[in-house]
Parts: sequence; C-alpha cells; structure tokens
Amino acid sequence: MRELLDQFSAAACLTIHSPHPDQVHDLRVAIRRFTQGLAISQPGSPEAEKTLRILKRIMRLAGDVRDCDITRKLAARYKASRKLLTRLDRRRSAAERRLISQLRQTIEEGAPEKWKESLSGGPNALPDRAILRGVKRLFKRGSAAVDSDEELHSLRIAAKKLRYTLDLLHHGDREHVDRIKNLQRFLGEINDYETARRIAAHESASKRLIGILGEKQEKKIAAFRRYWERLFSGRKREWKRAALQIARPQAQAAPSRSPRERQGAA
Repeated sequence: MRELLDQFSAAACLTIHSPHPDQVHDLRVAIRRFTQGLAISQPGSPEAEKTLRILKRIMRLAGDVRDCDITRKLAARYKASRKLLTRLDRRRSAAERRLISQLRQTIEEGAPEKWKESLSGGPNALPDRAILRGVKRLFKRGSAAVDSDEELHSLRIAAKKLRYTLDLLHHGDREHVDRIKNLQRFLGEINDYETARRIAAHESASKRLIGILGEKQEKKIAAFRRYWERLFSGRKREWKRAALQIARPQAQAAPSRSPRERQGAA
C-alpha cells in the first residue's frame, strides 16, 4: 500500500508541473490502484474513508480534464470546426487549473504523509471473498448491460474494480486478466464516445459531428455485446475458479508433503 501511495504522490507532482494528457492518464491509474487497495485492505476504516473522499474529488477533477482531451481528439478526427476546437481548448484549460489547484492543496497540506501513517495491511492479504465479490458484481452488471445501454457505465466500473484488484496480486492467470482488460477497452471506448457527444452538444457542435459520434458509439456497443457473449456469457463459475487461482497461486503451486515431512515441520 505504501508503494501505491508513493506512486500516487509522484504522479500528482508530475501532473502539477506537466499536466499533459498522458500524465493525467497516469495520475488516474495511480488513484484507481491506490483507492482499490485501500478499499479492500481497510474496509470501514474512518481514516480510509476520509482519504477516499479526497481522492474521489481529485479523480473527478482529473476526469474533467481527461473528458476534454477525449472530446478534443475525437472532434479533430471527425473534422470539427476550428471554433469548436477552440472552445474545447478553453474548457480543458479551465479544468486543468482546477485539477492543479486541488493537487497542490493536497500536497501542501501533507495529506500523502498523513495517509502513510495510517496504512496497515496490503494487497498480499486480499481475502478470497473480495475477488469473488468482484466477479459476482461483474456478471450481475454484465447481464443487465447486455439488454440495457444504461447499465454499461455500472459494468465499466465493476470491470475496473475487478481488474485492479487482480493486478494488485502481481501474478496469476494472465488470460483472464487480459480478457478483463479487453472488456475495459470496449467499455472505455463506448464511454469515450458518450462523453464526447455530451460535451460536444454542450459546446454547440454541429449536428453532423454529434451524429457521427452517436453512430460510432452504437458500433462500439454492438462490438462489446459480441465480446461479452463470446467470452463471458454463461461462464460465471469458470471465472470464479480462475479468480481464486489468481488469489492463491502460491498455495496451488506448493508441492504436497508426505505425512513424515509434515510431522517434521510441526
């Protein structure tokens, strides 16, 4: 957990000095990793809840910057007007200032050092039930998202939480972890087009651009549903077994010992 906190602190400092799109992305990843580890290793802790509230605020501000970057990129790809691109640049600059202000306040108040003092436990102590809960949540929301576009966002959050929980273990069944990453990619692209469409409409984009973004989003949704049907649908038990293998690789890899060896070790 301390290593994850150090990664967040480093990403925050780099973002303050150079808030380019890749760095904002790295900051968001660092926050996700740390908050997921914190939520699992210290559930219900008042100190952890206070820390999570601050990090969620930073994540929201970083998300505003990232949304502008995504919208600007897609708008440029589909030949948006120079006037719209300029408005998006101004929107991004304002979001960037808010993010940097919050990051500076967090660092200057010494929050990361205070958080470090309250940390206990770590990802290596993750219980099996956290993994199984993540799998159950993923499949429940996935089943709903197959029939409802409105459930796609909830599934995306569930996929992120499960993926980062598994990543914290640093080992395991890479095939299933890679499938989660691919699922995230499908859902992330859907969200990108939804976000770009919303912001573009707010900034008075042309109907042509908004229509293109909507069409692209529908294609991404169809691709997600084909992927879910092929690799997830009806495979909840398989995923539970795979998740537990990831959670307990050392126990499964250890050779069995004879009664005499066990007696000698006692």
